[in-house]
Amino acid sequence: MEKSLRILYIILFFGLMLNCHKRAVTTAVQMGQTNAKIPDVILYDFSYHFTSKGRSVWVLSSQKADVFRDEDLIKVDGVHLIFYQNGKPDTIVDARFGEVKEKEKILSAMSNVILRTHDNSILKTEILHWNDSTAKLYTDEFVMITRPNGDVIQGYGMEADNNLEKMIIKKRVKGLLYEKKKDEKM
Repeated sequence: MEKSLRILYIILFFGLMLNCHKRAVTTAVQMGQTNAKIPDVILYDFSYHFTSKGRSVWVLSSQKADVFRDEDLIKVDGVHLIFYQNGKPDTIVDARFGEVKEKEKILSAMSNVILRTHDNSILKTEILHWNDSTAKLYTDEFVMITRPNGDVIQGYGMEADNNLEKMIIKKRVKGLLYEKKKDEKM
């Protein structure tokens, strides 16, 4: 009796595993991804904390993460990225999708990317990358930056620090800048 119960559990376990694999492959084929690679690990309510000298540098949170170990790639759905300055939240990035390349130390946010800084400046684009080695944000896509004072800057391609204090817009730059009043600080 006990042996047949054990065999039944083993059969059920393998049946469930094959069904899960079949469902993942079927979903990939339905999405038109006939060569879709199945992730090694799927995580829900995912959080990735990057620290330096015991302090948070950034925290990436996501609803779901697909981990591809061979490719050193983590694909995430629902990006919420917080950059920290002196231990306090400084800049927040939200997007529909993202990727983390751990060895290259590059994070990418894609589709409806919105970055908000501590001073309420807002950057909107479709793709935004963060290179941890250079501590720079960059993109080749269209960007629009809106400052709290009403300034609007737009163009194609950008490189900036994570709080948009130092930035370069690469081409087709245009904007609306308001003159500072004499009593405003520079």
